[in-house]
Amino acid sequence: MLHLIPESILVFITAFVAANSLKDLLSMKRTSKLLNKACEDREVLHACSLREIHLLLWPAHPQRKDIDNFFDRLRWSRNPEYCFRVGLINLCERTTNFGLARDLLQIAAAEGHDAAKYALTMLYIFSGDPKTYTLGISWLAKLWKKRCLFKCRRMIEESIELDRCWRHGRQWPPSLKFSMVCNHLT
Repeated sequence: MLHLIPESILVFITAFVAANSLKDLLSMKRTSKLLNKACEDREVLHACSLREIHLLLWPAHPQRKDIDNFFDRLRWSRNPEYCFRVGLINLCERTTNFGLARDLLQIAAAEGHDAAKYALTMLYIFSGDPKTYTLGISWLAKLWKKRCLFKCRRMIEESIELDRCWRHGRQWPPSLKFSMVCNHLT
């Protein structure tokens, strides 16, 4: 009976499930070959919610290869939540890879993730480069007009807490205080 549903409708329904629950998506994937194929669609992976999982807690997992493969597919699909969280992880690691963090945050921001745009804004403003400073202030003003700065900051803090990015005791530089950034807007 499932084969009578057009593939585009199946992908749409599967993407809706993916956006709400990774657990339900994985259950759906095991149901049939058609649903398994739909679950692997780029649109579904792009919409996939990662609220239910920690991205850093998999080093000794018996299915590590499958998990890495899933994360690679999320990156390939340009999943904004994955790119945002992994970008933050790379910012917070002791051996910070700012290039990778910036690239991942840029992907998430381009896909419409406001908190990723906020994190990029902070990087741009405090980079010391006049060009990125100007861009950062411009983006910050847009986020301010959308009235989402506090929400973005809360999302960053929740993501950092969820993925336990501070496990090495690292913290945001003191120059990133929210009140200092808001002074640029007035």
